[in-house]
Order: sequence, then structure tokens, then C-alpha cells
Amino acid sequence: MQFLTGSDATVTSPPFVAADGYTPTDTAALAAVTVTSAAGQTLTVSAVSNLADAGLYSVTVQGLTSPDLLTLVWTGQVAGADLRYSQQVEVVGGVYVTLSDMYAYNDVDSSKYPPERITELRQEFETSVERWTGKAYVPRFAVETLNSAHIVGWMWPRSILSVSDLYGVVVDATNWQLEPSGVVSSTYGTTSLTSGYQPLTIAYTHGADRPPADLAGACKTYIRSLLLEDGNRIGKDVLSFADSSGGTTRFSTPDWEAGRPTGIMRVDSVLVGLGRRPPGVA
Repeated sequence: MQFLTGSDATVTSPPFVAADGYTPTDTAALAAVTVTSAAGQTLTVSAVSNLADAGLYSVTVQGLTSPDLLTLVWTGQVAGADLRYSQQVEVVGGVYVTLSDMYAYNDVDSSKYPPERITELRQEFETSVERWTGKAYVPRFAVETLNSAHIVGWMWPRSILSVSDLYGVVVDATNWQLEPSGVVSSTYGTTSLTSGYQPLTIAYTHGADRPPADLAGACKTYIRSLLLEDGNRIGKDVLSFADSSGGTTRFSTPDWEAGRPTGIMRVDSVLVGLGRRPPGVA
């Protein structure tokens, strides 16, 4: 689940269920929720709302000002049993394309292709791009535990949000900075935190301000292609075609090792042009 900074995140709970493990059932009293940032801060949220469907509730999280990873914990009681469900919500600083970009296509109609499906495909594409290149093309949140080298794994680091040591003690993040190369440094200079081998947990933001135009276009092509497949129309590229003499049609399919991360040739040509993360790099 993903929301943009500067927006309000209205989140629907996982369904509370009866003792059979699958029948959605309302809780005895209104379900409760706590929302915690990656830094461990409890966020203020709206009152929980009971939705029309049994066992479902919603809450709105406001003040999403920075990329983050929020944890929501829902609690309630059903038939005397205390139930607890967890969710994670990613807060990002941008998206590759908007819903209006997609609905501008004549064959992408909101009555046939709901926003939830477009959002799902967009996130799928963004994840593939970032896995392929090792770079984020919108501002994102990351947290890593680093050794004494103190080099973060993502390219285009932006800013440090928090630093904590092996024992969970939070260090003042204003004394730390991210170099463009990804090296974490401290204005304290050489201290027990930087000179020893004690691991540090760094929460930080990374990524470009926005994707280049060709990548945004590739994202639109990817989403539209898979939407057409949903509608039983061929969206894949044809590599070869044979007529009624007995041949077959061969479609392009995803093959990372062959340089086809999505199987859609117009899209893959853009991704290959961006460059691939070296094999074996997490």
C-alpha cells in the first residue's frame, strides 16, 4: 500500500474474521488502531470508521510530509477472542504516472479499469525498475543496518532521517549526513560510532526528484499493456507469426537474463538504456 507525501492516507483494515478464520465479522466494540513511523513515533490519526462491509474499518493518517514506512496495528475482539492485525504503508515522494495520465487513453476507461488496478500495476512497474537499476526515480524511504564502512546501498541518497546504534540508542541525526557517493559521515569526526565496528541503523531518503520522460512513458505503456490483457486483448509484443500452414505465434515474455525485464519490447528498451544493477548486488 502506497501514499504520496502531502496527501491524507485513508487506510482500510484487514478484515476481522470469526473463529472459522475466514468469515468477516464486526468486532464487539469499534476496532482500534495505532500508527507508528519507521522512527518509532506514534502518529495522530482520525477516528476509526466502521465500513459497510462486515469486519472492515478505516482510518485517515494526516501530515505525511516525508517518505516513510508506517506500521498500522489494528486490534479488536470477536466472540471473546482478541484479534490483532498489522499493515505497512509506504509513503513516497512521487509516482511515475498519475491516474489521469492513464485515463487519458481512449481504451482505458475508469468504469472498466478501476484506480486500484492501475495503482497496483504502477507499483509493480516501479518495483521492477528499481530492482533492475538499483535506483529510485522518485523520493523513497529506506532503512539499513551498516557495518563500519557506512555506505548505503541505494544510489542517489537524499537525507538521513535517523541514526541508532547496536543497542537501539538514537543518535542526533542532525550530526550526520549522506555524501552523494552514498557514504555516511558525521560532523563529530572520528568517534566510537564511526571508528569501531559497531553496526549502525540508518533511516534515510533516496531517489531522484522525478522520473525521466522516457521512463514515465514506459510506465504508461506497461500499465496499458497489462490492462488490455485483463480485458482479454493481447498486450504483449509478437516476436514471430505464422499463418494457417501450421506455424505458431511467439510472444515476447519476461526474461531478465536476456534483457527483457517486462517482456514488452518498447518498455524493455528504455530499461536496458538506464543500465542494470550489477548481478549479485542486493
